[in-house]
Amino acid sequence: MFENVTFDFYKDELKGVKIKDADTFERYARDKKIYVKTLILDGIIGDDVDKVNIDTAVCLMAEVDYETAKEQGKEENEEEAKIVVSESIGSYSYTVDNSQMNKSIVLNYKSADSQKAKYLRLYCALRTALL
Repeated sequence: MFENVTFDFYKDELKGVKIKDADTFERYARDKKIYVKTLILDGIIGDDVDKVNIDTAVCLMAEVDYETAKEQGKEENEEEAKIVVSESIGSYSYTVDNSQMNKSIVLNYKSADSQKAKYLRLYCALRTALL
């Protein structure tokens, strides 16, 4: 299981271009492998599904997670991604209202989840509509 969930398969067979290196790919694919394995063990993904289709779905879901992290600034530099909400130095005070940004982050998560569910429906024979 997951023999094709490699950076080479992602890059060469799926023509993936968003994730640039093998280490980053492996970091994102690891969680997706565990998630899909759970779906298989729970019987949500059938045993009769072609393994290459499962591997394809895992690779594409890893790409979605990578893109979501990149949009939120987490992939480039964790320190720069932190948003200053309020800061005080002596008598000087600075506050940033990031409520709209927080709403955007929630919408991105929902969008990413729907994209991952789409890949599972497209490449895997789901036995229930729990996703």
